[in-house]
Amino acid sequence: MNKLIIAFTQLIVKVLGNLAFRTIAISKKIGNEEVATNVLLKKVEEVYALYDKLILKPIYSGQGKIVVEKDLERDTSYNGLRRVIQGLARFNSEKGNAAKNTIGKPEKDLTNDEIELETKK
Repeated sequence: MNKLIIAFTQLIVKVLGNLAFRTIAISKKIGNEEVATNVLLKKVEEVYALYDKLILKPIYSGQGKIVVEKDLERDTSYNGLRRVIQGLARFNSEKGNAAKNTIGKPEKDLTNDEIELETKK
């Protein structure tokens, strides 16, 4: 006897948003009057418009590309510094012990401007 195996996956907001977008796009391509006036489709369009406005919005400053580049630059610098400290922590010496104490314990919470200043030093 053959068994029917069903795999369930977790639905996330991004997948549902993509499904709504594709549903709307395909429905508009059809050009059928019944589909265009369907109450359920109108509700999907309404909810997707809200999703698009809240979730898919550009970064607040409108300088999305610049901000993403700076974030990547800062993240790369931070990850490199962290790897150096982790490397030092492997040694059983004064510097190694200081590195062990530093890992994962920032002295204070820095703002983005302070982090940028620290990475430029």
